[in-house]
Amino acid sequence: MFKSYWISISFGLAALFLVISFAKLYLAFADASHLLIIHFDPFRGIDFLGDKSDAFGIAWTGVSILLTNLLLAWGFFDRLSILSKFLAVATAALSALILLAVSVIIRIN
Repeated sequence: MFKSYWISISFGLAALFLVISFAKLYLAFADASHLLIIHFDPFRGIDFLGDKSDAFGIAWTGVSILLTNLLLAWGFFDRLSILSKFLAVATAALSALILLAVSVIIRIN
């Protein structure tokens, strides 16, 4: 898709992180009907409760960011390839953070 191998690898890695996030969420909360702890503060305790759609919403936000950045990187590649590389790396880093957040939510619940 891209002329640069590293941009393709970065977006592929971001997509892989998001697929792992969805798989972990599905395996953990497929049959959950109770409220889930979405945010926990060590000083104040539980601040935000939600259901499984809120947990999946975190991963869907990552997918929308991935698609937006992919289109922007594809559009800017011929003019500003450094911006495309930055978008690719930032998307992979953000997807890794989403995977970390999903893992913490699963661990808390």
